[in-house]
Amino acid sequence: NNARNALNIYYDKPQDSFIQSYAYHFLILSKRGATWAQCDYIKILWKQKNPNYWTIMFNYAITLPNNNPEIYGWLSRCYREGRGIEKNLIIAAKWMRKACEGGVKWADWELFDILWRINTPESMSEAVGFGMPLAESGVRELQGWIARCYREGKGVEKDLDKAAEWMRKACNQKLWYASWELFDILWLIDTPV
Repeated sequence: NNARNALNIYYDKPQDSFIQSYAYHFLILSKRGATWAQCDYIKILWKQKNPNYWTIMFNYAITLPNNNPEIYGWLSRCYREGRGIEKNLIIAAKWMRKACEGGVKWADWELFDILWRINTPESMSEAVGFGMPLAESGVRELQGWIARCYREGKGVEKDLDKAAEWMRKACNQKLWYASWELFDILWLIDTPV
């Protein structure tokens, strides 16, 4: 009931009344035990531009039972972006590790992103340590991240040839940014495409 009342913050705007209705239905479903509805409720609030919705989202997510790894990922995103809570990359990494352990598909490359942002020798060592086997197994997002590590010399010794090799693999798998970054790497090493 508190979450529903909190959604009434901007009732005078038409899109907000639709959001409130939609979000309310997912909230009811989640309270009836539909764990998938918990994440959908959070996704609805995440997409809003108003920070009040982010606060509602964070307060809802943090009170959920500790049995949904995807919620851990969403909590991590809140801490990473500072949505509904003060930005804290260390806590974001903690929650995303739990999402990884729970098998959330997108958690691996988002953890890598968080560790990249922390940007300490320890965080980059951890990122490369778990990211390299995943990149070698064909996970395109991790191939792109490993290429960036070689390009920048983060967590590994700088090696533009290896950076190009990894980015080419990601490019071949249609990772959205890989063709641009491959071009940039090849430009740096003065190699024709």
